[in-house]
Amino acid sequence: GKLRRALKVLLNESKPLKERLDFLFPKNRPNYIKGLGKAVVTPILMVVYPTKYGVYNSKTERGLKKVKLHPQFGTGASFSDKYIKINKILNDLATDSNMSLFELDVVWWKISQLGD
Repeated sequence: GKLRRALKVLLNESKPLKERLDFLFPKNRPNYIKGLGKAVVTPILMVVYPTKYGVYNSKTERGLKKVKLHPQFGTGASFSDKYIKINKILNDLATDSNMSLFELDVVWWKISQLGD
């Protein structure tokens, strides 16, 4: 059904990531599947491609803001544009820190637990 198609599109590495995400998260239109948001899709990407994609959720967002690394997005930026920017930052941080993207995800969780 629809979920199988969504996963097939998401995980098809022969297509550019932007194209895949734009299919699932069309700009100014409802998501392809209601409830299948960034906090679900990006962990799936990380589990399947652990050295390529990081998790983007509210904890990542909070953590990046706390360490002043959250990028500015133009008004009307699509989810794909946001994730591609965030994922580059996550990959650079993981490489610079000699950590896996999974370990970095744990760091965001811990940082998000700290008070302001």
